Amino acid sequence: KDEFAFDGEDAPFISVNEFRARVKQGEKLVVLDEYVLDVSWFMDEHPGGRFSVEANIGGDVSKFFHGR
Repeated sequence: KDEFAFDGEDAPFISVNEFRARVKQGEKLVVLDEYVLDVSWFMDEHPGGRFSVEANIGGDVSKFFHGR
């Protein structure tokens, strides 16, 4: 998927229901702060390994990202 720059105001929005449906359909999505990220491209490059990412698909990873 393409990456694009945005200032937050123009960021695309998806509902919780759409997020859950897309994860159920197999998309590799996580929530970081208020953003939904497609992490499919990052799974094999993650320092903690593919399992670390796979175990958190569909969840909020903010506490892990920020270390709290």
